Amino acid sequence: MKNYKNLFIFIGFDKSGSTWLYNALSSNTYVSLPRCKETFYFDRFYSKGENWFIKQFNVKKSVWLDICHDYIFDDDALGRIKKDFPNAHLIVFLRDPIEKCFSLYKFAKRNHTVSGNFRSCLENNPGIIERSFYADRISKIIFSFGKKAHFFFFDNLQKNPHSFYEEICKTLNVPAITKSNLSDKINQSSSERIYGFGFIAKFFANFLRTYGFTKILGYFKRNQLLFRFLFKSNESKIDIKDHDYLLSIFINDIEKTSKILNTNLDHWKNYK
Repeated sequence: MKNYKNLFIFIGFDKSGSTWLYNALSSNTYVSLPRCKETFYFDRFYSKGENWFIKQFNVKKSVWLDICHDYIFDDDALGRIKKDFPNAHLIVFLRDPIEKCFSLYKFAKRNHTVSGNFRSCLENNPGIIERSFYADRISKIIFSFGKKAHFFFFDNLQKNPHSFYEEICKTLNVPAITKSNLSDKINQSSSERIYGFGFIAKFFANFLRTYGFTKILGYFKRNQLLFRFLFKSNESKIDIKDHDYLLSIFINDIEKTSKILNTNLDHWKNYK
């Protein structure tokens, strides 16, 4: 398995479209996905061994895709991928870092892991900002994996999900077939209908994943009717003052990322 050439691993970033990707490819008959979106094998469950990881996929399908938006932040996980599956390809999604910070805040607020308004949350939880710097992470990925690292932009997913999906499938070298409505917003920002349920849901998900009930967890996470019953859409927008504050923090990183990927990212500087 160490020379398996058709393993693709989505390594990040978080809040940048990983759930949309999982949903879009779930009905592509050429692609094998885990029962639940994330295996967390290379960081949390590496001790379970390679055979456990292999069993998460249908080996008869031509392409496997592991999805975990945390791998990109974990040098040990990236080293394990490089060592155990040297021919694996990596997929990276990038989103406007300011939008990403605000999305992370709303997600954490829903799960009761932060409190207060957005600015106070940033001050008390610096990890939200730290997880949204790209340049250094991307440089490490390119240095270690070269052309096996493939980069996509969340902006293009928002503009034209069908074209975006075709580009993904071209990278995976599979036909661009799906039964999903690619224009649907998946895992959009939400708030609780029942106070405290966000925390309970997070605890329940971690429990199921830890004890191997990934099939059950996958069912609950894919059930959009259940999601809409428990949560409601949160369409709140970032305040322009908070936007400008974050822009002053991210502007150098945006410009570095633009140079590394040879892509104009000036639109990330604009208030939307």
